[in-house]
Amino acid sequence: MSDRDYTVTGINGYRKANLTLAEAKALRKEIIEEMPVTGWHGEVRIFYRDGSEVKETP
Repeated sequence: MSDRDYTVTGINGYRKANLTLAEAKALRKEIIEEMPVTGWHGEVRIFYRDGSEVKETP
């Protein structure tokens, strides 16, 4: 059984799947920190494989 059950979605259709929760949280943080530098605005979200969103503060 795999623990790679999470997907990160972001702006412009960005999507990265097959991540562990730790990888997904790290990627989300990295993207959020990079957004002001690139001038992008939007939400970066983490979803579990069943489609439910993982709620957390940035």
